[in-house]
Amino acid sequence: MILVLLPLLAVSASLYFKIYYLLAGIIVFHLVPGIYIALKKRKNIMYPVIFSIVVSIPFALIVDYIATSSNLWHVPQSLFPLFLGILPFEDYLWMVTAIFAIIMVSNVSNQEAFPKFLAKRVKTFALFSIVLLGIFFSLYFIYGQSVFNFSTPYLYLIIGVCGFGLPTLLLGIYLKESVLKYIPTVLYFLYLTLIFEATAIHNSWWAFNGAYLLSPLTIFGKNLPIEELFFAGIVGTFMTVFLYRFLSTSNRNIIKQ
Repeated sequence: MILVLLPLLAVSASLYFKIYYLLAGIIVFHLVPGIYIALKKRKNIMYPVIFSIVVSIPFALIVDYIATSSNLWHVPQSLFPLFLGILPFEDYLWMVTAIFAIIMVSNVSNQEAFPKFLAKRVKTFALFSIVLLGIFFSLYFIYGQSVFNFSTPYLYLIIGVCGFGLPTLLLGIYLKESVLKYIPTVLYFLYLTLIFEATAIHNSWWAFNGAYLLSPLTIFGKNLPIEELFFAGIVGTFMTVFLYRFLSTSNRNIIKQ
């Protein structure tokens, strides 16, 4: 019940106090639920913290850069200098805290243990991420921002399917026995995503001004793409729990609950 009420309290605080993106979007909406579970269950959170940081880097950088460069979304104000001229650091922090919260909620819902050390697969994923980032930066420094600038209504769908949908499908097939038990976690984060996104566009933390395949929802007179809710709220949550489960299974050192 507390986890259900926390997003509503976050909305109230955000609307009443006009809280900035960094505080509300990152701390109130996502970090607080994760910390609440950690304190309540007295869990060692070092592994999910490190996992969230490692996994977030390639997705937050590459996907966010392509989307921002192509005007799929835009953050009008940042407290930090923009990375590569267009990326707000808050977007990366948002992804880290969102992944952390998903792992914590999924863990407590399914009574799973945290590995004590980074699994070999996590290290392999980190190496794979370094290769992807190497390709990304090579293209950036050779061709500039224009190589990542696309003007098509299919872009969000392409990014969502290739970057999130296909990996989620493959992981779901591999972990088919675990799909049903993660549905409550997905439903909770769909609920949180809808509230969070509506609050964000109301407070102008970011805006969706691009071209989209499906007609966006209109909330507070502003666009909220259906693709955002589907890929961020549903597919993204499934991918996070599947990836966490897959990358962590090679570790035999488990912390007792």
